[in-house]
Amino acid sequence: MKYLSNYNYFNESLNSEKIEWLKDALIELEDDGYNVNIRTHSVWGVSEPGITITIDGKILPIDIGDYLLTIHSYLSEKGYCGFNAYDYDNESQSRHEVRVRASLGGIDNNFERDLPNFVDMLTRFTGKAPFDSVSVSYYKPNSNSNSNVNESYDIYNTISDCKDILLDLTDVGIRCGVDAGIKWDGVRSGINVDKVKIEIVASSLSKVRLGDFSLSFEHLISYLESKGYILDSKGSFYENDDWDYYEGCPTCGSNNVSFVDRCDGQKEYLNDDRNINDWKCGKCGKVGEQEDFLKPEHPISKSELLNSIRNNYYIDFMYLIFRKK
Repeated sequence: MKYLSNYNYFNESLNSEKIEWLKDALIELEDDGYNVNIRTHSVWGVSEPGITITIDGKILPIDIGDYLLTIHSYLSEKGYCGFNAYDYDNESQSRHEVRVRASLGGIDNNFERDLPNFVDMLTRFTGKAPFDSVSVSYYKPNSNSNSNVNESYDIYNTISDCKDILLDLTDVGIRCGVDAGIKWDGVRSGINVDKVKIEIVASSLSKVRLGDFSLSFEHLISYLESKGYILDSKGSFYENDDWDYYEGCPTCGSNNVSFVDRCDGQKEYLNDDRNINDWKCGKCGKVGEQEDFLKPEHPISKSELLNSIRNNYYIDFMYLIFRKK
């Protein structure tokens, strides 16, 4: 195995303990005939060198993701985070993502995904991965940057754990998407670590019976609450094509809405040109046509979700938002 360094004066900083640990973690791949290259590189404004690990030589084993997660866990404990040259100069959380760059046959336009999604993608294959080269890069920020780095790692670990909790659903063909929120400052500017988004999508053959996965959903809620997240009832909802539409105000979300009775003697509704099918919100006073107050999305709170699980509701789609307390 060859360990290359672009800058000899970094060798003392990248101490032998880390090198030996990475050697041991990847020795089985080298024994199986893969090329394993660990090199260091300078990172502007940072005292310690970055580390890039490349594994190639032939079609990779399907468990290559496990090796990458092992490396990630070790380097994270040592204070390292993902190094992405394109994002390094911005201040968004995305600059700390660990991205896997993979290719097949030396094609220049590499396949690239963040580490959790890359590992999740590999579960679709058996035997061998569809790549013959993978590469990951890390660097160790100076101590004044550690707070943001830790937040970034926490959210990615939380997302990965949520995906594991929902494996009982994905194993039977139910699509489960888990992601962090997005920061917007006029444009997309990074990851919102205070929000976790979860989508549950039924297969084309059948609806999702919530009660069949009660332990998974209860575990999910309990886990996220232990991380300081609570279900946001204003942004969460579920749908079933067989249900009646939800009656709610398009402005404030209240379900205190009703048909406007033009014969009730209220002066404000007599002799005007509004549609006879107008509805009104009893909370904010919004008035509009009936179709404006009807939607397929049924808002859901924690208590309503737990009740739906107990009663084994069938759904086609569910969108849950958890926010930091």
